[in-house]
Amino acid sequence: MRGTVIHSGKQFRRCLEGRNNEYQLSVKAIMPALPTSEGPEYTAAQPRPTHFVFYCNGKSFTVSQRVILTKGRRYPNVEHWFIVHG
Repeated sequence: MRGTVIHSGKQFRRCLEGRNNEYQLSVKAIMPALPTSEGPEYTAAQPRPTHFVFYCNGKSFTVSQRVILTKGRRYPNVEHWFIVHG
């Protein structure tokens, strides 16, 4: 089984392959702006996302700066996104 589950407080949304799904989920990572020219502040390391936006059926479901991404125990191809509030 493959899919995605988003846990936000007491709410959750899931979209699993092979199931009758009510939702279409997507995640967008918002990246920081990079310097345009190589200068003393330029680094070769990739920046981390500033926050994540979770969409449910094309509408914003929740936004968070901190998330925990895990794989399922029973179904390892299912991603679980836990939104950390506070």
